[in-house]
Amino acid sequence: MICSCSKSTHTSTTGSRLSVRNRISWTLAFAGDLILVPEDKRLHRLHELSRRLDLTIIAGAPVESGIEKPHIGALVFSPGQPSIYAKKHLHGGEEMFLSPGDQTCVLNIKGRQVGLAICADTNHPDHARDAADHGASIYAAGVLLNENAYASDTALLQTYASKHGMLVVMVNYSKPTGGWTPAGKSAIWDEEGQQVTKADGTENALVLATRHAEGWRGRVIKHVSKPRKKTSAISDFILFAHPRSGSTIIAEILDLHPRLRVLIEPFAENFHTWERDNKNYLEQIVDAASLDTQLTEIFTEYNGIKVTSWPLSFELYQHMMMHTDRKVIFLRRENLLKTAVSSAISHQTNVWEKRNLPADVEGLYKNLQNIPIDKLIEYIEATQKGMDLYEKRLHTRPQNMVKMITYEALYDHPSDQETLMHELFDFIGVEQIFTDKMKRLLDKGLSQMNTEDMYRHIPNHEEIETQLGNKAHGFLFGS
Repeated sequence: MICSCSKSTHTSTTGSRLSVRNRISWTLAFAGDLILVPEDKRLHRLHELSRRLDLTIIAGAPVESGIEKPHIGALVFSPGQPSIYAKKHLHGGEEMFLSPGDQTCVLNIKGRQVGLAICADTNHPDHARDAADHGASIYAAGVLLNENAYASDTALLQTYASKHGMLVVMVNYSKPTGGWTPAGKSAIWDEEGQQVTKADGTENALVLATRHAEGWRGRVIKHVSKPRKKTSAISDFILFAHPRSGSTIIAEILDLHPRLRVLIEPFAENFHTWERDNKNYLEQIVDAASLDTQLTEIFTEYNGIKVTSWPLSFELYQHMMMHTDRKVIFLRRENLLKTAVSSAISHQTNVWEKRNLPADVEGLYKNLQNIPIDKLIEYIEATQKGMDLYEKRLHTRPQNMVKMITYEALYDHPSDQETLMHELFDFIGVEQIFTDKMKRLLDKGLSQMNTEDMYRHIPNHEEIETQLGNKAHGFLFGS
């Protein structure tokens, strides 16, 4: 699948994932403190997103050249080694502040060769030819075109596609900047030069092209921003679960509702490192009063939060869930053996979500070590005891304030998923919806990280099944 959008491009081809952020680099290039290198701490968020999402991200910025004048650059963040592409062809006047690059850049993204271009590069046929000569099957360009230049410049891109047999992805800036009024209309052309799809004007949109046996199919998804503030008429809620219970997927589904804003794991130890503006809530919490202060702050912006039974104390979680004005969605997994084993695997691999798995999944799992039986027993017993205590306490609250659900009910019975999600939305107090994206998130084949085949990579998996598999806590294999 190939995607482009008015302000950024997200490209994915049979497993390859590429995101091109079209930013105007040269206007800031002569501000010394804005000249960047990949290791700059201000770019931590992009490094982290690339790693977490297994995504190659291209971001425009002024970059160090090693000589007096910086380059107009494209910083490449990938799960492997970061790199830089420097714009080879400058616009008239840019040479006063900038120096041109001299290297062709073709990225290997999971076997797909992607040539990069920045704006005026695309006006030089030799640039596209060089990319093709270096093996590029995709030519991705971030540009700034106004209406006067749009027709002629896109005609060139169309020619490159047919002449070199490359898919050409063009992302055009869509909002006024530096005295320019860009035309938007990001577009994609196939290897024969036929336009696959195009955005309408300066709307914020994803322009998608998916490869099928008969060729490329395109569509446009318009971006509708969610309100920055929560909808106040909706009940505040807490999604509480133990780890490895599928709670992140449920939180993401709830957040897909146009009237909901859900904050995921605000009390996690590393929450403040996940996004640039995240606050370190955990360090502010020392008792129930300070917890209430942080929750009050969070619930001014969000309708709900998703938390797991760690790292706060039992008493603080209990205090949180007994608040009379907040509803609780209580999620637990009946198969605690799989929960315990999945947690042990994540501790060994340091991978906690499927989206963060490397391309070589087999290589990751073949290095798994034995999981001590006593540690699994300890985990199962502690989780069972803690969740039983929370559930017992929640049963003292009014029935309309607590919703009990299980992993198995949500994930193991696809025919019931729409009904269950409708019940959750009704419990929160919003319209009942169930979109295709929600359905995909609940598809275990797409979202489940650890399968029975993965469990078999654990050297002592047979011992685990023999000693711990039972009807009370579940089995590792089969029912």
